[in-house]
Amino acid sequence: MRRRKKSSTAYNERSQLECFLFRADQLQNTRLIQSGFKPSFSMSYDRMKGVQFSSKTPDDDDLRSFLTILRQFISQEETIHLFKIYNLCQQRLSNDNLKHNLMKAREIWQRELKRGGISLIFNGRSVTPERITYLCINVFYFHNDSEKMDALRRLKPHENMLVKHIFLDHLVEATRNVLYVAFIIKVAFREGFFQGL
Repeated sequence: MRRRKKSSTAYNERSQLECFLFRADQLQNTRLIQSGFKPSFSMSYDRMKGVQFSSKTPDDDDLRSFLTILRQFISQEETIHLFKIYNLCQQRLSNDNLKHNLMKAREIWQRELKRGGISLIFNGRSVTPERITYLCINVFYFHNDSEKMDALRRLKPHENMLVKHIFLDHLVEATRNVLYVAFIIKVAFREGFFQGL
């Protein structure tokens, strides 16, 4: 089966922002977000039992449904990729306070892509949350790359749990950022702070 050709429909700047808001609303109304997306990971040590790991993860079907929307904000090929929206807003916003808030959100997201809340060094190499998310989304949920899938399957259970939680933590932070940017865009539209839109 051949891959479907990308749509040639071009968005103008206003419709691109409106699409971002539409998808952000969809994201906020997913069952995963509505039921409270609060993954957790803990590790404890007991002299008698040794190291123990515990994990709370969301329902896999809810996560898959959520990812069909979220990936549009974090995939560089998409019209509503976060950095495209940041750039558009920086060019068109006329309110310095909103621009400053947007710039701060962008800085937070850039740090999250590189470091996140948990650092992972695998075989002597630092693995970023962005890379882990890319692998998880494109190997476990939407595509089939046997080499990458085998590498992820060879992880030991505690390594797999850690990778999964770096992934989930990254999704939480991506969601926060998307919803915050959507709030800024809504305020800007309501108050007429977009020049030429």
